[in-house]
Amino acid sequence: MLDIRLATEGDRDAIWNIFHGIVAPGDTYAFDPRISREDALAYWFREDTHTYVAAQDRHVVGTYILRANQPALGSHVANAAFMVASNARGLGIGRGMGEHCLSEAHRLGFRAMQFNFVVSTNEGAIRLWKQLGFEIVGTLPGAFRHPQRPYHSWIAKDLATGESEGTMQTVIQVITSGRGSLREKIMTDPQLRKFDLIPTEHQRPGRPHGWAKIHSGTAHGAINLEWHGRTGVLTCRVVTKLGHKPHSIIGDFIDYLLARHQSRILAIHIMRR
Repeated sequence: MLDIRLATEGDRDAIWNIFHGIVAPGDTYAFDPRISREDALAYWFREDTHTYVAAQDRHVVGTYILRANQPALGSHVANAAFMVASNARGLGIGRGMGEHCLSEAHRLGFRAMQFNFVVSTNEGAIRLWKQLGFEIVGTLPGAFRHPQRPYHSWIAKDLATGESEGTMQTVIQVITSGRGSLREKIMTDPQLRKFDLIPTEHQRPGRPHGWAKIHSGTAHGAINLEWHGRTGVLTCRVVTKLGHKPHSIIGDFIDYLLARHQSRILAIHIMRR
């Protein structure tokens, strides 16, 4: 049976062992992989933090923290972080702590919960949070220096998981820097077709608010592109019909953006509508 409780001073060694094992590889958390025991425990036991451990047979197998995501006017939204011992993965420890954390957040008066930095290659965590009702509200390409896959775009390929009877639309908002229309550069890029994307329509190409459309060579769906010159925002409306999921065309488009225009992209936000 999993026992989840507030951590005590006597749990510090167990928490450090779990923390070090998770952080040292440098592939899931933004902490310095060489962080000291003192600094790690100071962060985990911060004064404004509720610190918990999960134990099985009196052995600590997981830990999580719960705190306000922001001070003052943002203090009604919670933030949390979770770690499971490497020898206890796949046993439901993470789910148990996640459910316990949501209950605790409600009990403590928080109105919402936000995770600020979930690395896209941490697929197990993303799958669990989505199962517990969380939604991905945005993706920052290249924001985490992963040791093997620093610009992995997994999130974009798996946002839409449900079937649709009619038309389903996903909106991709690309925030950019630099000069010139990104829509124009996409539509005139001869490399676009190498990503299985075909430019089909281009209306008012020389105007700031002109629009364009691209189709997938193999997937069902299209992307309508609208460029907002004053703000430097490219709004992309992905439309699929007849119950087809937009996984493939979104994934191909995000892969294309990161491969060809990464230097001017500040952020990518993906929303279901």
